[in-house]
Amino acid sequence: MVDKFRNPYAGATAETTPPDVPALVAGAIKDEAGNSVGGGSTTPAAVVSAVGQMSAAERAQAWPRTGGPRVAVIGNSLMADAYSTGRIWTSWGWVAWARRYLGRRVSLWSSGVFAVGGATFDGASGSNNIMTQQLPNVVAGAFDEAWVDPWRNSLGGLTADASIAYGKTLIDTLLSRGTRVVMICPRVTSGANAMDASTSAKAARISRWLSDYAGQVQGLEVFDPNPLYADYGTGLAASALLRDGLHDNQLSAEMMGRAFAAWRAARLPSFSDVGLSLPGDTYDATNNPSGNLLLNGLMTGSGGSVVNGATGQTPTNWSGARSTGAATHGAAYAVGFDAVNATLPRASLTLSGTGDAHAAFLFAERNLSAVLTPGDRVYAEMEIDWTITTPGVRGIALALTVANSSFAVLASSWDGYLGGNGTLGANTGSGLFRTDIITVPAGF
Repeated sequence: MVDKFRNPYAGATAETTPPDVPALVAGAIKDEAGNSVGGGSTTPAAVVSAVGQMSAAERAQAWPRTGGPRVAVIGNSLMADAYSTGRIWTSWGWVAWARRYLGRRVSLWSSGVFAVGGATFDGASGSNNIMTQQLPNVVAGAFDEAWVDPWRNSLGGLTADASIAYGKTLIDTLLSRGTRVVMICPRVTSGANAMDASTSAKAARISRWLSDYAGQVQGLEVFDPNPLYADYGTGLAASALLRDGLHDNQLSAEMMGRAFAAWRAARLPSFSDVGLSLPGDTYDATNNPSGNLLLNGLMTGSGGSVVNGATGQTPTNWSGARSTGAATHGAAYAVGFDAVNATLPRASLTLSGTGDAHAAFLFAERNLSAVLTPGDRVYAEMEIDWTITTPGVRGIALALTVANSSFAVLASSWDGYLGGNGTLGANTGSGLFRTDIITVPAGF
């Protein structure tokens, strides 16, 4: 559930996106069939306003809008879960949540995700080989930083010594090329995927070695997720946190992503990711080719519309809606201004009622046939702040859809997804949601 849609980012920068990528700061939220979709709740819930405030000192730090380090992701499904086919940054991959919480502090796109489900150090039984299929891509890409969790699938087939040797080679290779390495310790599991005593001992030894080795070399940092996941009464992962005793659900992915981002942010250059955009930062083919493509990216005014039983006001050129269904599902929109910067507009959405599997969304549409041509690249981004008072929210998402003149969907991209692998817990948060880049296809 989202209590505030606020969009201070009205343009792309060369540091955070590939060259010549026009920035579409928010897009119509639709599925592959062109149907309008959005966030929903499976339990009664109310969202209250939680305005993200930024001090004068933080505003000064927001400029210049520096791009963070280019990040690569290495490992198995615990890392690969962040990104799915169909250009989707998921809600059940912790790396995707870390990306949202870190915002512009890092530059992480799907082109940097090399992790593959089932991957092992040695390619056993035909699995993806981390050392020969993932590591070379990171080296060739000259990434600034690598987030690595390679352990799980190799624990059963390799000795601890062999896993450590592979891990050391991987770390040393990246460090020798100037890439910082963030290693994730093997984490606890439960249920059918619970580690036996031998495997647990290997995991503990690897974690201890990582801690020791980080004290010997420069550029290696280690994050231990076990205090987040462990039920110390059983020695296993808390049953509510993993969908199958191994892989994250939405609850644990958000928790892990938030914790990792807070830890990582303290080690990255200090600047606010709440960057303020110039009101005139709009697309101009000659003078500002990477500008905002929306008619009202800063969400000013109150001349928008609401449909399908939604109520309230939306910014000019924006529309608010709820999915058609039971009247017990409420979606109320409002416009206003930031509490700290009184001239920065914001739009809010409050969900209420007992509707199950319903959706509410805020969207903007624009005919760009005179602006874009096949081969151009676009993405969407939006700062979304939320307060969830009752667990059960099925997802928070930003979507970008490219359609032709007949409204046939040609491509779409998501950051966040609505449904699948559990629901979110009660929490308050703020993140920069960014879809992956869409190359405008033929037929546009």
